[in-house]
Amino acid sequence: AETAAAAEQAAADEAQALRDQIDAMAQDAAAVEQAAFDEEHLLRLAQQTKTSEMAALRGQLDSMAKAVVDASVRSEDEMHALRAERGEARQAVAREAELRAHFRREQAAAAAAAAAAA
Repeated sequence: AETAAAAEQAAADEAQALRDQIDAMAQDAAAVEQAAFDEEHLLRLAQQTKTSEMAALRGQLDSMAKAVVDASVRSEDEMHALRAERGEARQAVAREAELRAHFRREQAAAAAAAAAAA
């Protein structure tokens, strides 16, 4: 039971860390969006002479935004994997408890048989 509680707490801690990471990534995404908006405004002013530079900056900003979104998706996938691992750990702990109970019943039956034979 302590092992299950420790595993569950560790999984919960990891899940919280992932949620915190996702929150930070969402904040980064908002900052990237704002930066993209600001860059777009400045680029519109220079559009007549800086068309190629604007396209390059837009590509960079899109890449940055995509990287943030991809990292967020990976973190969410990792959180789902941790939840699955936590479920597996719970099943393993439950199976161990079943095996211990079965072993105790067998020991008790053997002790009763020995007492009856004596």
